Amino acid sequence: MRRGSITIYLSMILLSTLLLISIVAESARLNVVRTESKGYTYMAGDSVLAGYARQVYDEYGILLVWEATPLKEQLKKYIQANINMADLNKSGTNFMTTKLTDIQINKVGYVCDEGGDLFTKQIVSYMKYSEVAKQAEKLMNLFEKENLEKDKNSEHVTEVIDTNGSKDVMSDKVQQITEKIEKLKKKKIVLSTVRDKEKFQKKIEQIIKLIRDYREEKKEFLMENNISYSDDYMDENLIILEQIKDMIEGEKLNDSTNNTDAKLLREKIKKQIEKLTVYIPSEEDESNKNIYESAKELLDKGILSLVVEETDNISNTKIQHSNLPSDFIEYKKKDVTDALKNKTMLCLYSGEKFGNYMHSKKGNYLSYEQEYIICGNDDDRSNFAGTIEKIVGIRNVETLACLITDKEKQAEISAIALSASTVLGLPMLEPIIKVVLNEAWAFAEAINDAKLLVKGESIDIIKKKNNWNTSLKNLLKSSGKGTSGGKTVDYEQICKLLILQKKEEEISYRIMDLIQFNISKKYNPEFKMIKCYQEIKFNAVYETVPLFAAMPWVAQNKKSGPESYKYSIDCHVKY
Repeated sequence: MRRGSITIYLSMILLSTLLLISIVAESARLNVVRTESKGYTYMAGDSVLAGYARQVYDEYGILLVWEATPLKEQLKKYIQANINMADLNKSGTNFMTTKLTDIQINKVGYVCDEGGDLFTKQIVSYMKYSEVAKQAEKLMNLFEKENLEKDKNSEHVTEVIDTNGSKDVMSDKVQQITEKIEKLKKKKIVLSTVRDKEKFQKKIEQIIKLIRDYREEKKEFLMENNISYSDDYMDENLIILEQIKDMIEGEKLNDSTNNTDAKLLREKIKKQIEKLTVYIPSEEDESNKNIYESAKELLDKGILSLVVEETDNISNTKIQHSNLPSDFIEYKKKDVTDALKNKTMLCLYSGEKFGNYMHSKKGNYLSYEQEYIICGNDDDRSNFAGTIEKIVGIRNVETLACLITDKEKQAEISAIALSASTVLGLPMLEPIIKVVLNEAWAFAEAINDAKLLVKGESIDIIKKKNNWNTSLKNLLKSSGKGTSGGKTVDYEQICKLLILQKKEEEISYRIMDLIQFNISKKYNPEFKMIKCYQEIKFNAVYETVPLFAAMPWVAQNKKSGPESYKYSIDCHVKY
């Protein structure tokens, strides 16, 4: 009995010891399995990101993965491959007994999501190692000095004159008034009788009525075109004629031809008539009118044909792609300072990686890539034309400011405006013609500066009197170069300034467009940036079969089957 009790006792001790060893071994195995599974999960995530688009990195320094195969399938493949390597498929050696049951994708950081933030951050990081800090500072300083807002008041100033038919009626009235005043000046004044007085008074009243009608139509014309009222010589003539009328009505004339009062009245009226203003156009006036007409024609012409002489050489490449990143652009509210810093880096990056009209990148889809970032149109020609228009618009502000402060040029403009309004028979148009001449001359100077830029020359940032190159009599003829020894800017710098005008998201998404164009053309026609990502978050779910012992306190809440443990691993990887 005693020996049997000892045997039973020792058996229980041995069983307990074996159970304890099994539990300890199973716990250790589970910890190892979970650690290994975590390693497999992160290796799978890293392996997916390791499959980055090599051509994009080589050409643009950007790391991203093109989702040619569904992400879930890729992760399963990499995780399962690691599990299979651990499970050696030999009896008695498989300690993992693990399988992947599910993968839940929580987030995929596509480059087109959230305003292109991930993409922009990569470019900013890339540019930090490109020795561009000094360039960035220079560009930001240049941006602050250059006024990039086009003066809206300088647009289409000729529409006031060209779009209202009432000007022809007014011109006819001015001609009638002028003819009657000329006759009045030449004709002898006879006021001997009451009948003579009434006849003369009737002529004066006819002219007064014509001038008043002209004034009413002029007032209406100016109001319709949002122009402030301004006096002209017809207003002065009206005052004089009304004074003559009052003089005739105020005097009681006798029928006697020798009446002294009648003679004195005639002398007074004669002097007043001599004060009446009548402009008879001269050859010089006609010439000045032609200058005005040339100015109007210049403002109506297409800018591109004025800047580039051989427009046939301009690229006409059109965009044939669909699903462009810019089709899915998202805007986010950002700090102004951070946005400017990011835009500066994006701008410098575009200057380093993409071509323009002056220096196109050989083999790329578009010839004018920086111009595409600026305008975003569907073809090279439109993007180049739009960029030139913006350059001329910016420069026009500078040239107009310089012109308005130049007293000599303003005196020349005033003289020509007076002559042109005389020939047109519309004296009230003199101030408007001055505006047209100012804008046309400033516009011509801006066109000339743009010409210099596309020829590869630099121009002064600030337009000054000593670097003015055009004349009012021949607006499109240049007489010099655009620099006077001060701080200058060239075409590529102007393009960068125009890119800085854009919103951060617009710059970022259009850069993505260009990358898609070029990678599709050179390497893979199916490549789409909207399918590219730079960050993934996912959850991998595993099941492990008990090996040394089944522990109910472990499997109680986590088992998916009668003899397995279930657990999950969260993973977040990004570039």
